[in-house]
Amino acid sequence: MKSELDFLADRHLRPDPQGVLDEHAGAKTGVVLVQVSEHMATALGVQHLVWMLVNLLSRQFKVVGEVVLDVPVAVPLQAGVAAFGLKATLLETLEECVRLVSGPHIKVARAGLGSQPDVALVIGDGTPVAAWHWRLYADGWRFFVGLDGEVPATPPQSELSIGPYLCASYAAGEVFKLLRGMKPGKGEFIRALFTSAWTASNADGWDELVDGPSVHEFGVLPHFYFAGAGAVAQAAALCLGSSGFKGSCSAVDKDGLDLTNDNRYALSTRDDDGASKVQMLQAYLHAHGFDCRAVPEWWETFAASGGKFAPTPEMRALERGFKFPIVLSCVDKNKPRHALQNALPQLLIGGSTDGLTAKSSIFDLGAGTACLKCHNPLQSRNTVIEARRASLQMLEAEARLAYARELGLTEADVELLLSAGGCGKLSEGDLERFSASSPEMSVGFVSIAAGVLLVMQLLRYLQLGAADATKDGAMAVATFARAKLRPLHIGTDQSCDCEPLLRARWKGIWSRSYRA
Repeated sequence: MKSELDFLADRHLRPDPQGVLDEHAGAKTGVVLVQVSEHMATALGVQHLVWMLVNLLSRQFKVVGEVVLDVPVAVPLQAGVAAFGLKATLLETLEECVRLVSGPHIKVARAGLGSQPDVALVIGDGTPVAAWHWRLYADGWRFFVGLDGEVPATPPQSELSIGPYLCASYAAGEVFKLLRGMKPGKGEFIRALFTSAWTASNADGWDELVDGPSVHEFGVLPHFYFAGAGAVAQAAALCLGSSGFKGSCSAVDKDGLDLTNDNRYALSTRDDDGASKVQMLQAYLHAHGFDCRAVPEWWETFAASGGKFAPTPEMRALERGFKFPIVLSCVDKNKPRHALQNALPQLLIGGSTDGLTAKSSIFDLGAGTACLKCHNPLQSRNTVIEARRASLQMLEAEARLAYARELGLTEADVELLLSAGGCGKLSEGDLERFSASSPEMSVGFVSIAAGVLLVMQLLRYLQLGAADATKDGAMAVATFARAKLRPLHIGTDQSCDCEPLLRARWKGIWSRSYRA
C-alpha cells in the first residue's frame, strides 16, 4: 500500500516524456543549502526569490531530504512575500514554509545545525560550502542562475516577482536534475543563464538584459477568467498577487486538491487536502487586493449559465451574450481545451507543462495565430477503452486491480469492463475515468514557470498589443533539461477547423483583436 510520501512524490518520480531523467534514482535524497547574505536579505525581490525557492524545494519529495537555511536571523519579512506560514522574520517564515508543505518528509535546519549539503544555492556574497553551488540574482523581469558569471553587487530594486520566481524555478530545477540524475547526453547543468522575461530571450551578461515595465505602468488589469485553478493558475495568481497587481478575475474549476497535487501546487500545504481549488485561489487573491470570483463549476456549465456567476452587471451582460474577452487556459486535457476555444474568447492565453518544459501561448484569432485546438487533437474514447481493456486482460489479478485503482475504478468495475458488453453497464463517469489519460510526470518548478509565463504573456499583450507581442512568436517556451527561455512561431494545424470555420465565427462576434 502506498504511503503518504509515495503519493506526494508520485508525479515527479514518473518517467519524463523527453527521456531526460534517470528512471532508477528516485529513492536518492540530498541536502540543499540556501544561503542569503546580510545585505541582500531585506530586498523585496530577494525575499520573493528565496520564499519561492524554499517552497519549491519543500515539494521535491524523495529527492530533497533536508533544507538548510543560512539566512540572517533578524531580517523582518516584507509584506506580500509569503502566501502562507507568515512569521515575523524571513528565516522563521522559510522554516514554517518547509514544515507546512512537507511535514515530516523533508527536514529543515539552520546553518551549523544541519547536515553537510550536497548542493548550495547562494544569493549575495556568501561563501559556497558545497561542491555544486549556483549563484542566483533577480530584479524585475530579469534573472541569473549560474556557476559562472557576474551580476550586480547591489540588492534588486523592483517589486515584481516575475524574475525572482523564474530564477527560483530554474534553481530548483538544477537541484532536481542533480539529485534525481540525468541520462548521459540528455541534459546539461547551467553554467551561466542570463534571461529577460520581458523579451523572452537570453544574453551573455546582465547588462545586455532588457527590463520591462513596473507594476505601476499597467494600472488596473481588465477582468479575465482562469479556466482551471490548478498548479499553473496558482502560480499565475501568486505572481500577480505578490507583485502587487490590481484587477479582477473569475476562477472556474469544480475540482478539489488531493495529495498527488502537492508536489506542484505552490499555494497549498498538507492541510489543504480536499480543499476547493477556486476557493483557495480566491482567498489568496482577495488577501492581496485582487478581486476574484470563485466559480466551482466546469467551464462548459459556467459558459452556459447566462451570467449567473458574473461579478458585475457589465460582465453579466457579456456572459449572457456568450462573450468572454480574456480567458487564461490552465487546463491540462485536450477535451476542455477544445471547449475553451469553441467558446471563442476574444483573447485566449494558455499555460501548460510537458515534463521538463513550460509553455505559454497567445491565441488571438484576429491576429492570425494558431488556435488552442491546433496541435491538441481529441482521441476517440472508444479507441482508448478498447486498448485499455486489452491491457487489463493481459495483467495478473493484483496488477490489474492496482491499475484500475489508479484510474478510480473498483474491482467490480473491472469485472464489468472485461465481461461481454460490460462497457454498457458502467456509468458515464466511470467510462470517462477509464478512458482518461494517466497523469504524466510533473514537477513543481515547471508548473511555477508555466504560471509566470502565462502572466508574462498577458502583460506583454496588454502593454504591446497583438502584433508586437507575437512578432517573434506567439509561444514562449522555458526548457529545463537544457536551460533556456525563448519565443517560438507555431503554425496552424492543417487538420483543425479553425480555418476558416472558427475564425469566421470569431470575427462575427468580435471583429478585431482585444488589443490590435
